[in-house]
Amino acid sequence: MKEIGYEANATVLCAADYRVPQKRERIIFIGNRIGAKNYWPKPLLTPENYVTTGEAIADLMEREPDAAFNHLPTKHRPDMVERMAALKEGESLYKGYSDAW
Repeated sequence: MKEIGYEANATVLCAADYRVPQKRERIIFIGNRIGAKNYWPKPLLTPENYVTTGEAIADLMEREPDAAFNHLPTKHRPDMVERMAALKEGESLYKGYSDAW
């Protein structure tokens, strides 16, 4: 990046520190060509205050479907609803997938 005129820095940030309901670390690059100092955002939360997925999407349970808001729930077939309801929390319907219902 220096060869093309950028002053760049990289660091690892945890998404959960910024109200994302995932403890996922990501390397973040910040760069500029104007000679300014690159600042990292200060964490907004500490681990004891992390947001759960349930907390993050709780308001969607009462919200009407709305394409403009990108809130269109999946319409499952009745047999699929039964299969998902029979799963224990964290289990997947499919072998080899880490996704869970």
